[in-house]
Amino acid sequence: IKGIAAGELPLEKEQLTVTDRYNEYIMTGLRTIWGVSAERVKQEFGTAYHDYMMQEAGHFLAEGLLEMDNGILKATRKGKFLTDGIVSDLFFIHLE
Repeated sequence: IKGIAAGELPLEKEQLTVTDRYNEYIMTGLRTIWGVSAERVKQEFGTAYHDYMMQEAGHFLAEGLLEMDNGILKATRKGKFLTDGIVSDLFFIHLE
């Protein structure tokens, strides 16, 4: 309130790392009908992130919890209720 009274706006700016942005994209993408674009991951975040995502997604694909449709990784009907756990396994926490 003191800042506003002094004519200053209380602002915070969050700086996200590449890993933070990747994790946000995975978290939001798998919860939507649009899914996660493997090509976008490669282009925006790099090959290491793409390869990690595909490696971690492998057993979810095999279990029928995720599907790859035209380069888009999506939760299947079976996997919809398990996306929080799937997302946490796809998070990239080993770099930076």
